[in-house]
Amino acid sequence: MEAPGTDAAKKDELERVKNQIDDCDANALGELLTKYSVKSPQGNPISEPFAFNLMFGSQIGPHGNLQGCAPACCT
Repeated sequence: MEAPGTDAAKKDELERVKNQIDDCDANALGELLTKYSVKSPQGNPISEPFAFNLMFGSQIGPHGNLQGCAPACCT
């Protein structure tokens, strides 16, 4: 959007995409990354999006032998 010579119509299109990006699933996000040739801040190509679990297991209890979990999985 900040590149010299970017016309107003292209800036509007990019602004719309930026505002709606959170609603994209992995496939749609991958298509947008490819369409707009998105690169990392260092200029490297970005891999296809994939599911990644940000939660990690933790051991609980006096001996650390019980698996902790979020309330949703303990019901």
